[in-house]
Amino acid sequence: MRAWIGLLMLAVLLGGCSFAEDKDRGERAVARFHHLFAVSEYSQIYADTTEGFREAATEAEFVEFMSSVRRKLGNVRACELTGVEMTLDSAGTSIWLSYHTAYELGDATEQFVWVMEGEKARLESYQIDSKELILR
Repeated sequence: MRAWIGLLMLAVLLGGCSFAEDKDRGERAVARFHHLFAVSEYSQIYADTTEGFREAATEAEFVEFMSSVRRKLGNVRACELTGVEMTLDSAGTSIWLSYHTAYELGDATEQFVWVMEGEKARLESYQIDSKELILR
């Protein structure tokens, strides 16, 4: 029984380390996304996506969408992490990060889903909600 409890505690501790590492990796990926957005490198953002992402939108569609976001909201001024979720299954590790993001011309809620591939986080999904995207 003690061995079972010890193994359970070890699994929790190791899982906690992985969660913290993957969360940090995801947050660094968001910072890179925002940096590439600031310098209009939308094709580079697209290059760092998963195959599933690329099946949902062509590079031209993604670049057009991101250009529209830039025109309507401007650059990122600040962002605050508001939520984190992580899944671990046979396909690997995915992490959902939600942000309240202040842009030059309005606020937005952003949701990123990153798939961890070794040390690299690949963008699986990106959603942005802002009334400015509709009104401008």
